[in-house]
Amino acid sequence: MSPPTTFDHEKSVPFFEIGPDFFDEILPGRNISKKTDAQQSPYLDQTSNCVDVKAYFASSCAHCGHFFKDGDQGLLKVINELVKTNLIRLWFRPLVLHAADLTIMRLCINHDGNRSYDFMGFEKKFASFIQNQDQWMPYLQTQEYKTEEDKVKYKSSFLRDHAAKWGINIEEENKNLSAADKEILFIDASNQNASVILFARGVLRLSPDQIRRALDPSEDETFMKLAFATQNQAKKNKTQPIDAVPAFFINGEFKGVLGYPDLVKIAKK
Repeated sequence: MSPPTTFDHEKSVPFFEIGPDFFDEILPGRNISKKTDAQQSPYLDQTSNCVDVKAYFASSCAHCGHFFKDGDQGLLKVINELVKTNLIRLWFRPLVLHAADLTIMRLCINHDGNRSYDFMGFEKKFASFIQNQDQWMPYLQTQEYKTEEDKVKYKSSFLRDHAAKWGINIEEENKNLSAADKEILFIDASNQNASVILFARGVLRLSPDQIRRALDPSEDETFMKLAFATQNQAKKNKTQPIDAVPAFFINGEFKGVLGYPDLVKIAKK
């Protein structure tokens, strides 16, 4: 069997993790399930002398999507050539730059309905969204439509085609929603999150109940604070936020947008 040419989270779990300290910083005082020290990858050993790399990605960023999928100069290459050889320690950080990024962040967290958050498996879900941007992002992109009718027609067609591909009957799904759930889960061209929700249903196989808990309006304020917290955590300095991703911090120092060749130079200095 030939080796994979793009990042496959199923085969890369030990090499690409969000990191335990992230949760304590962005959700202080909350009940959070995360990996214990014993569950952390040996490749992320805090006591090692390798270069510490924190990489910020936004799920809606096309450059980030390319970095995930580029087999020659992307994430897979970084993992195989730099992480597995103990030259760098790679921590992943999600960043909210677009409304969809916040929705996706919420969908990647497991919620028990009691304001407890389980981040186990977060990376896998995030990787699925960012590697398959073509399956949900075109719906969100601003395009020039001649009329509002053309806009609705395009969005409706996009949703219908993808739902059919994933074996989802939109009409049946919508019909079975309670009145309270329609504002969140109704899949049609009037819902700005429709393509993201549809992807979560069709590809991640999240149930309507899981999506309902993830996007519970009573938690909107908490997750807006979370979005601001991730931006603050990623600031280059006290006043200037990151505006281009994927962005890298090397041993705590902001280095901006980097590629594989840049990381090689840094790791082998």
